[in-house]
Amino acid sequence: MSGLAVVTGAGARVGRAIALELAAAGHDLLVHVHTNVAGGAETVRLAEGLGRRAAMHVANLAVEAEVDALFAHAEALGGAHVVVHAASVFERTPLSSATGRDFARVLDADLLAPLLVARAAAPQLARAHGALVNVLDIGGAKLAWRGYVAYCAARAGLAAATEVLALELAPDVRVNAVAPGLVLPDARMSAEERTRREARIPLGRAGTPEDVARAVRFLAEAPYVTGQILSVDGGRSLA
Repeated sequence: MSGLAVVTGAGARVGRAIALELAAAGHDLLVHVHTNVAGGAETVRLAEGLGRRAAMHVANLAVEAEVDALFAHAEALGGAHVVVHAASVFERTPLSSATGRDFARVLDADLLAPLLVARAAAPQLARAHGALVNVLDIGGAKLAWRGYVAYCAARAGLAAATEVLALELAPDVRVNAVAPGLVLPDARMSAEERTRREARIPLGRAGTPEDVARAVRFLAEAPYVTGQILSVDGGRSLA
């Protein structure tokens, strides 16, 4: 693999793991962050330690002009060959107490933003015959979670959009998604709750960011796979 990979939300956690997996596979990186500038700088440093060129770009991906600026930066670096949209927010929005502003904040970050990214990335990806990979969640994409109506709605919407984009951008761009399960649980989760959730996973353990990153790399490389949503959940969505 070679060429430029743009990874959104790459300042920490799953996004960083994906960026470094792609760097290890031979890609140079454009690391996107919104507020985690220090984390983005660390991802750049780690990628450079792998012998790759890397740069960082700060943007609010729910703002069209800022998305356009991100891909202008990518164009200046030679154009994107792979784009991975990993940026998201994860917030509870109980129907009884969430406001319209709460709903809009989650939907803007988790549904509007990836659509804007896809639109801005498409010309560069088409020129490179490249790949777009969205990072979803089994919540919304596969399962319903009480109290997370906006988050699940956004994830379900992005799952559908992934399939539509695969049709619209074919044959020049492949579009797929991964749907992680219990990979990095909320820090507020108790040890008892984590144990209870892990017990429901058929493979008997929680996942890791690296599990997700390897699945993203597969989809970025697979030349005859498009329109697919790959669960990376140890079988949790079956149980």
